Amino acid sequence: AIKNGCRVLLYAPLEERIRRLKSEYTLGPGQNVKALQDATAALEKKIGPSRVEELRRMLAAGNFEAVAVYLLKEYYDPLYKYPGGPSPDFDLSVDTSDFEKALEQICSYIKDLAKKRASREGV
Repeated sequence: AIKNGCRVLLYAPLEERIRRLKSEYTLGPGQNVKALQDATAALEKKIGPSRVEELRRMLAAGNFEAVAVYLLKEYYDPLYKYPGGPSPDFDLSVDTSDFEKALEQICSYIKDLAKKRASREGV
């Protein structure tokens, strides 16, 4: 079944991803700095102790955007091979900056796909 499926990429530009991260992860007492610093410390083996300390200082100073940029560009995106935009490796690439527009695009794609399959099967 997977071989016959469609590959759909949901992506967002870096700026939007940073905005989302900041709005989600800085909720809570003191903008959640302590928890963010603890989570960052868990990356010490991957990014090194000096980088972790620098990121912890940036979090303490409220510089969440710079921390998000660094972690996305230098750690998470390469680790998960996150494409920064549309990719020819997928049947459909959808920018999720606007959730409603993304949903419409996905629904339209599915409807078109269903019509094509129905016409091939003679339904």
